[in-house]
Amino acid sequence: MAIKHLIVGLGNPDAKYSQHRHNVGFMVIDALARKYNIFTSQQKFRGAFATVITENKSFALLQPHTWMNESGISTEGARSFYNIDAQNVIVIHDELDFDFGTVKIKMGGGDAGHNGLRSAISIMKTQDFIRVRIGISKPMFTPVVNYVLSNFSDEEMLSLQSIIDRAVNAIELIMSSDFNTAANIVNKPTS
Repeated sequence: MAIKHLIVGLGNPDAKYSQHRHNVGFMVIDALARKYNIFTSQQKFRGAFATVITENKSFALLQPHTWMNESGISTEGARSFYNIDAQNVIVIHDELDFDFGTVKIKMGGGDAGHNGLRSAISIMKTQDFIRVRIGISKPMFTPVVNYVLSNFSDEEMLSLQSIIDRAVNAIELIMSSDFNTAANIVNKPTS
């Protein structure tokens, strides 16, 4: 069975970054790997990589180890090797423009100042891929670069796992249905 979806979590590879807000994409990839009982320790496409093939799903997980600013190199390497349509690439990233804990999905669009998205768009030569956007809120008094490269607060850590679980559910919904159906469910306002 051909690999249908490529799921890319954006982050930075050094262990010192593992709990940073900018690494929430890596955290979601780790959660998917645990769910499917696989390891993403295989080094391929300049990143940690694994494939999952089940009765009704076939996808690859990727954590680029090219650093955030060059994530597109790793992403495009995997996408082109498996000949995956760009619209079946799902990129998970932190989103400053959303309140902490918000999970939304989007097809296409610009990079909104996110260096990982900028790299993916530039190297894949398209904006037409799916984004799973995980809100981290905008900092009030801290420079953005210091904020995204800092750990989640103790209070945020209390709900982080449930946010990651919602992102995993959104990804699985995209893979099992279609983007529009998934977007109507995932992006529905909560009351």
